[in-house]
Amino acid sequence: MTIQAVHFGDSGPKVETLHRNLLYLIRHQGGMIKETRSALEAELADDVATKSYGLGTTSVVGIFQYQIRNRGNLPLDLKKKFANIPLGRKDDGRGNGDVDDLTAEALDWLVKHVRAREKK
Repeated sequence: MTIQAVHFGDSGPKVETLHRNLLYLIRHQGGMIKETRSALEAELADDVATKSYGLGTTSVVGIFQYQIRNRGNLPLDLKKKFANIPLGRKDDGRGNGDVDDLTAEALDWLVKHVRAREKK
């Protein structure tokens, strides 16, 4: 299912879809060590259990926002588009943690990219 815009304090199917996709990225994206995967899953655990968008979800989304925005292997059109993903402070390596429409599109792209690489 496609990730949709969803925000801190929300709950319901959109949040569950976001969690499912974040967990997929944590478990399957390359270049992440086991300890990082475990730490990110632990950070999401309470939110996943309560099916809510809380601080853990905000933190993990912020990490992926920063990663996507600074990714070197994006096609040029996506690099320009995703350059507008909102960041928090520029020095902390995180986005603002909110899933607006652009962040939802970027996370969907990343999930599809990781799935395609797994199939190869």
